[in-house]
Amino acid sequence: MRLRTHLISLVFAALVPVIVFSAISLNNLREAQRTALLNSIRETARATTLIIDREFSGVRSALRVLATSEALKDGNYRHFYEQAKIANLAADGWVILYGEDGQQIISTRVPFGTQLPKRAVNLDDFARIKSDGELHVSNLTWGVHIQRHVILVDSLVTVGSRRYVLTQALPQDYFNRAFAGRGIKSSWVVAIFDRAGNTLARSHGAREFVGKKANADTVNAIQTGFEGVLRHTIRGDIEVYDVFTQSSLADWTVAIGAPVEEIDSAVRHALWVTVLGLLTAVLLASTVAWIVGRRILHAVNGAVQAANGLGKGRAVQAIPSSGVAEMNELNATLVEASHTLEQEKASRQAAEAERNRLLLSEQAARRFAEEQNKAKDQFLAMLGHELRNPLAAIISAIDILDMAGDTAMSERARRIISRQGEHLTHIVDDLLDVSRVLSGKVLLNRQPLDLTAMVGQCMGTLQSTGRARNHSMALSAAKPVWIEADATRIEQIVNNLLDNAIKYTPEGGNIEVDVQAGEHDAVLAVTDTGIGISAELLPNIFDVFVQGERSLDRAKGGLGIGLALVRQLTELHGGSIACTSNGAGQGSTFMARFPLTQAKRSARTANDAAGRNQTCTVVLIDDHDDARDMTAGMLEKHGFQVIALSDGEQGIAACLSGGADIALVDIGMPKMDGYEIARRIRSMQQQHRIRLIALTGYGSQEDRQRSLDAEFDAHLTKPLTIGKFNEALRSLKLMQP
Repeated sequence: MRLRTHLISLVFAALVPVIVFSAISLNNLREAQRTALLNSIRETARATTLIIDREFSGVRSALRVLATSEALKDGNYRHFYEQAKIANLAADGWVILYGEDGQQIISTRVPFGTQLPKRAVNLDDFARIKSDGELHVSNLTWGVHIQRHVILVDSLVTVGSRRYVLTQALPQDYFNRAFAGRGIKSSWVVAIFDRAGNTLARSHGAREFVGKKANADTVNAIQTGFEGVLRHTIRGDIEVYDVFTQSSLADWTVAIGAPVEEIDSAVRHALWVTVLGLLTAVLLASTVAWIVGRRILHAVNGAVQAANGLGKGRAVQAIPSSGVAEMNELNATLVEASHTLEQEKASRQAAEAERNRLLLSEQAARRFAEEQNKAKDQFLAMLGHELRNPLAAIISAIDILDMAGDTAMSERARRIISRQGEHLTHIVDDLLDVSRVLSGKVLLNRQPLDLTAMVGQCMGTLQSTGRARNHSMALSAAKPVWIEADATRIEQIVNNLLDNAIKYTPEGGNIEVDVQAGEHDAVLAVTDTGIGISAELLPNIFDVFVQGERSLDRAKGGLGIGLALVRQLTELHGGSIACTSNGAGQGSTFMARFPLTQAKRSARTANDAAGRNQTCTVVLIDDHDDARDMTAGMLEKHGFQVIALSDGEQGIAACLSGGADIALVDIGMPKMDGYEIARRIRSMQQQHRIRLIALTGYGSQEDRQRSLDAEFDAHLTKPLTIGKFNEALRSLKLMQP
């Protein structure tokens, strides 16, 4: 007997017991399926009763709230009428308040003060609710005075010695809404009946059946309190399963009817699916046996052919899997042996390809490194040029000062030193700021700021220092424009835009500055009549190290980071910056936008006039002789008494002597740094607490935090100016604003 025949016999031997057992189980499956379908109908009925109970719970809660009304206690029926209108749950329902004699006192169905009748129906129920005090839900009741069916929910209310019946009247179709959007099958009928068997709501045919009596079987089930499944015939010859359940609050009955044929059809469908499944299993098993046998035979034949081919030196192709582990291992061994040489060849080819890839990668990396090195060299050359210009001017001015004689020339040399020193400071600040902004380390100190005033202040500074003496500069703004911003960073933005306009506008050119308040933004526009911007450069004008020229003379100067810094700082404030130009020689316009704010309060700047404390004594601790001498001279010139020391131990002793108000401490000293000095002073102070101010070249947020951790009162960055120092004193309450 062939292998395939053995496999088929094995499959049939395994399936026969399964078929017999399945036949025995089919009958049980049919009943279980019918029970499951009826249970699903029962769950729908229970869900409907929960909706009814939820509605009556809402009515009960509303009536209880009305029962505690102060207006009812005070007998203020007009006010109680307004409260009842608000508490009414149904848009087309109403609330009624009855006296003990059944006389209506108020009814929200009619205006307050309308003559109202006594209760005309269900007087027995009315008397019962008055006696036992429970919530009572009526059957479907015909309202004589309103000439339509209603449902009345009564509740006893006792206020002192007075007794009332508070009633919520609901229209007959109120509960028909319980079926809205529930997706009830068209073949099912869900109905709600009162205790007398009257139809209150119906999922299908509501107009025809609501208000009418149910059939005899249904009425009998309702009156006997039946809950379960009733199989009976309705409307002539339609046989249905009716599932009954009761509402706990209203004592109403919910019935769901489903055709017997529909349920039995679903059961038959499930049985047929099972039978077809069994037949499919038999067919599938036979097919699998045939396929597996064929694959095994094919694998055996393939192994024979592979062995023959291997013996003759031919390559062996992959043999399909048979599903038998031993056959697969044999075939795999044959295939592996025949492909050894091909794998070695492929390995050599892969190694060659990898070498080529590495070579290309190395060449690309080398080109990138060369480009980066070139960019670095260009930037360092640019930086060297920018630093040499002010340094040359400073050195020349110092030579002039060394020569005795011409006072006017000496004064001019001093101005050159001051101006070029500020230029060097500006270069260093821009380098540090662009690094901090790009790394996300700049934190803004936002306060209400008048942008117009800030622009005017910056323009005034440029004109007073002579920076704009060869240009016509005008501000076409008169009204304050308020933004929420960091004053220092806004000043930096404005100064960079103005400096850029001056740098690229020939002498005699015009620079117009405009500040306007738009609908949502404050708009700062700087327009010049300068050399303009080419179309090629315009998209990259705000990139770092981008400039309009790269000539050797570098007449315009700058590192190409000012506009990049402007864009980053503007975007940090939630604004935007844009540039337009008609091309070379056509001038340019830079327009910055900032979010407006409604807050308006005057902001004090570092340049505001301030009174000085002429008796303030400052201990200056700095190991750098020139820096210490110049700082001491500046402070003494502005009225401060200065004790200048180069040693940390001497500085600590001077601070602890009690004769000084402020200690200005350099951080970077060799033997004992400023942080250690501050910690030792704080640890040894008893009563007099001297104010400590850190002085350093580092101004990041981490550096400021480190100063605060060492118990410094303030943190200033080099170079120190009298404006910065006075601003620190004002913040420490040591100088009047």
